[in-house]
Amino acid sequence: MNVGGSRCGMTDLTHSKAVHYYKSQFTERIMNDTANKKTVRLRVNGRALECVEGQTILDGCRAADIFVPTLCNDRRLIPLGSCRLCIVEVKGYTMPVASCSTPALEGMEIVTENEELLRLRRATLELILANHPNDCMCCEKAGRCVLQELAYKLGVIPPADAPRHDALPVQDDNQSIIVDVNKCVRCGRCITICRDVVRRDAIVMRTPDGEGETRLMPAGTITLLTERCDFCGECISTCPVGSVLDKRQFGNRKTLVASQSSSE
Repeated sequence: MNVGGSRCGMTDLTHSKAVHYYKSQFTERIMNDTANKKTVRLRVNGRALECVEGQTILDGCRAADIFVPTLCNDRRLIPLGSCRLCIVEVKGYTMPVASCSTPALEGMEIVTENEELLRLRRATLELILANHPNDCMCCEKAGRCVLQELAYKLGVIPPADAPRHDALPVQDDNQSIIVDVNKCVRCGRCITICRDVVRRDAIVMRTPDGEGETRLMPAGTITLLTERCDFCGECISTCPVGSVLDKRQFGNRKTLVASQSSSE
């Protein structure tokens, strides 16, 4: 498919220039050889670790296979720190810090799991779920949803009085992408990847009146500006929930589930 003079990156056709930029520039940066970089030594949950200088606490924990929950983090992007689920305790710090944006420093003593951190994470997740439709059973992202997975791991049950799933209109005025603002968790990932990686700035946060743009995540709703969009699909790849979806795959999950059920 050719949209706006470019090939759509969500198909097996030639990728757009934006995706080529991503592959040649951004991947090279995050996959750069770290052999000559200095390391820092720290302890996480009493375990001695070494991290590459410049890594965040979250980076170090991931490298050591230590689970830290996060909703807004994408390794391709600069740390956003918007979800506050990745908080950890650091000895000498008066308050928990966001591990995704806090550098790992020599001698740090870090705790990623205890009762207080679990309480804070659950409280944060409860606030997110209180403004999220409770329709996981029929959501296209079910089984692949980061929010659903975190609710399961942290033991948080969505409230029964969650907002209607169709309170705001779904944007589907193009051939490739569906934007369901009702399911948006304001993580900022789609906006950031479109602005910083794809360099199109085609996804913006609209003010509550819908007339202007704002950089404040809770202040409005995401909007896809199709006249700027290259339809590369990177916003779909980074969305942790069912807010930004590939239109051509819409409905496949439910068809697959129905097919499996009928064969049992």
